[in-house]
Amino acid sequence: MTTPYTVRHAGPDDLLSVARLVELAPDLDKEHVSPTQRATWDQMMGTNDLTVYLAECDAEPVGYAASLQMPHLT
Repeated sequence: MTTPYTVRHAGPDDLLSVARLVELAPDLDKEHVSPTQRATWDQMMGTNDLTVYLAECDAEPVGYAASLQMPHLT
């Protein structure tokens, strides 16, 4: 049996989900997300051509990735 995963673009409201994955702390609550993490997330969300992807299984975050599109000749 396969587990149904979904992958979607993360948005401003997904900071806590990503922070839990980064910190390996599934019980992290929003009061313990640091000001630096909040500021960095805000900067990430405002960066053109940066996309954060959030993978979920049964609506639970299980992974993330970020992609930054930038000009290059290759």
